[in-house]
Amino acid sequence: MSDKNDKPVVNFAILQSVEDYVEKSGKFRTKCASFNIPGRDSGSANAVYIPYCDKQRFNFGQLLDDYRGHGVFRPPETGKRWQITDFILFREHFHDIHCPRPCSGYRNKTVAALIDKVWSRVFSAKLHKMPAENPSTPSSLLKQAINAVPAVKYALGIGGIISVIAIVRGFGIDFRVTLWGTVVMLLLMTVLLVFAKASSRPQSSFKGPAFILTWFSLLLFMATATALFLSVFFGKPLDLRTLLAPVHAGQTRPSAPKVQSLHELFATDCGKTRILGSYILQGDTASGQKASYGIEYIVCGDFETKTLYVSFFLPRSDATLLACRYLPNVYDQILTGRLTSLFPGIIHKLPGERSETWAELKPSGRVYVYHQTPLLDSELTELTTQYEQRGLSPQFRSKDYEILRNSPLYDGKS
Repeated sequence: MSDKNDKPVVNFAILQSVEDYVEKSGKFRTKCASFNIPGRDSGSANAVYIPYCDKQRFNFGQLLDDYRGHGVFRPPETGKRWQITDFILFREHFHDIHCPRPCSGYRNKTVAALIDKVWSRVFSAKLHKMPAENPSTPSSLLKQAINAVPAVKYALGIGGIISVIAIVRGFGIDFRVTLWGTVVMLLLMTVLLVFAKASSRPQSSFKGPAFILTWFSLLLFMATATALFLSVFFGKPLDLRTLLAPVHAGQTRPSAPKVQSLHELFATDCGKTRILGSYILQGDTASGQKASYGIEYIVCGDFETKTLYVSFFLPRSDATLLACRYLPNVYDQILTGRLTSLFPGIIHKLPGERSETWAELKPSGRVYVYHQTPLLDSELTELTTQYEQRGLSPQFRSKDYEILRNSPLYDGKS
């Protein structure tokens, strides 16, 4: 089964569908020891089967890699919850994901299992041969080594340095910042040592270095203060005069771009020439009970192309798919039925130009459906076919569209 782009449809809720794709597409090295499909042996009816690389070496394609670099997309990780938005992006761009070739982390499953088995047997044999008075803990082994060779105690100093590196990495600090910070710290420690020794022993050998360091510090401070003063007030050697520029009335400092919700995008994508409205869908639920579902719509007028198009907003509901199936009927009622009487008369008039009316605009067949409840690829394919048979050109926009529009990479073309 393929979608409208002739790409095979993958249902992540069906293990066989996922296995068939990863085996036949040739994009994944399924014999690699790092490749896995978590939950494959669980037998759960609610499991979602996501191909996964233990070493996180998948190539996610240019778009998802850009999203990942900007924090918009996060790939799946074992033991961590996965956001629905990340799953939607993964599902929509799954055909771009593949194992890199060549991959420096590739290990054949059979060979890796054999090596691990041999290694475990060798290591367990060594433990059995070790005498009882020589415990196998690292600390006890290090103590015995120091007793045999006292110089080994300096290994503790090396271990301390390695532990500092591990701590820095744990805090997420850039190693370049750490390197320069260490150099500055050592310089400041040297300054403190010189002053401490010079103050405690006036006649000591530290008197000369303290004298030189004092005058050097004074001259450096004076030069820095002079350069900063000239840069702020005269723009030399660096132009820092903008630091003193006041914020005038009516001006605001630049702020981070606002993140728009899907409903806000629905309300602003159309522009200013529009008609707002709402509609109540009524029908029977799966249990046979009567239910109603309120939706919003915007009729957008494009006076340059003399056309009309309609945008619908469907709030989160279990009835989203049924509502989408009925929307072509609502479209007909809005543009050709009883709701046409709600259109205003003269709506567009510029100085020196003749008036234009909604009656001059012709339906273009474009339909934009903003739905908060995600739909499966198979459902979107079904709806697209249904709309096209009615002469409509639909675009379905959900959470992935909201993420794309708020992304710093958005180019305004989608």
